[in-house]
Amino acid sequence: MKLVSLGMIKNEVKKAVSYRDFHLYYVLNGKIKVETEEAIFDLDSGEMYAVNPGELHTVSSLHGICADFCISYSRVMQLMGYQRKLIVCNTHNISNENTKELAKTVNKWLRSHYEPSDNLIMKESLSLQLVYQLFLNFSSNAFDHTEDTRKSDIAAYIEANYTDDLTLEDISEEFALTPQYFSKYFKTAFGTSFLKYLNNVRLQYAMDDLVSGEGTVLKIAINNGFPNVASFNREFRQFYGMTPTEYRIHHRKQEQKGDSEDILSFIQEENDETNSSVKEIRINMEGKEPEYKRFWNEILNVGSFEMMMKNHMTDQVSFLHNSLKFKKARLLLDTFMEDGHHHYYVSDTVMEYFVINKMDVIITVDMNYLQETQMFLSYFRSQCLRFVRRFGE
Repeated sequence: MKLVSLGMIKNEVKKAVSYRDFHLYYVLNGKIKVETEEAIFDLDSGEMYAVNPGELHTVSSLHGICADFCISYSRVMQLMGYQRKLIVCNTHNISNENTKELAKTVNKWLRSHYEPSDNLIMKESLSLQLVYQLFLNFSSNAFDHTEDTRKSDIAAYIEANYTDDLTLEDISEEFALTPQYFSKYFKTAFGTSFLKYLNNVRLQYAMDDLVSGEGTVLKIAINNGFPNVASFNREFRQFYGMTPTEYRIHHRKQEQKGDSEDILSFIQEENDETNSSVKEIRINMEGKEPEYKRFWNEILNVGSFEMMMKNHMTDQVSFLHNSLKFKKARLLLDTFMEDGHHHYYVSDTVMEYFVINKMDVIITVDMNYLQETQMFLSYFRSQCLRFVRRFGE
């Protein structure tokens, strides 16, 4: 069951859809039009808009390419302890540090998705980071604080027990209510019957299994609380307008849309614009001109030179290097001191560690933090010469 899956919207119109998952639309190129029940607006390249489960909307991408991030409602519920949240994110209306950080994470996720890599840990961590940023900086409670907590408790109980043979009598007893009173309360509070709500929850989880796993339709039906395939097919068709098998085929076709080279070029351009103040210089310890290749899936970001001097940092880096086969390390050069007393001992010690462990080093310099540019350039030249004389051949 994937936390985040990807579809591409290109040269098409998705008419009046209402999903059971969260969706984050990110414009890669051109412009798209979004129509909700409240408004109609355009999104330009680099802008994002989030849609919550059950929100009716139309997306038109006749003049652009849009990434459609489907965020599993069921996985989010599990990760958040069944607390119900709504995402409020429209970067066409607002731009701040939170929206910029979210865009960076989205670009990293896309790059990881389209570039071949066996590093599943990194891919999963980027999905978690994306969801974490959305719900940390762009969410609000789904239930008003003025409501009694019974409604949220009932919703959480159903989420936790939907795979069981859950009846109206069972849940009424759990909340010390008569079935008649519970049924009336549920209809008023949730706007639907208990059975319809329960089946909708089961469909949400079943849909995740359909698109992210290889299990049979029968297995998915039974694992998600449906008594048989016929019942599962009936409920699924009624809600989604197609059978589970048809939905699985349709989703996989959608996920394959989009030319990876074109998409990667859009991502790279965005990355270059948002990080123009950061310069990277690679030092080749073997003295040979390296052949350029994509290397970011092999890079371990270890912070700064000073950070590497802290307790256990070298042990942690060694473990990641040996177990996950990282070949390169990226470090922020922070040993420059404006008073001239530079921390050469720190930089030499850290560099020696990476040379001994046969890891390439990528040194990153953030020009925003440097007030004395000429003084720094003088220091940087001397530091590079030290590295070459001590560690070069």
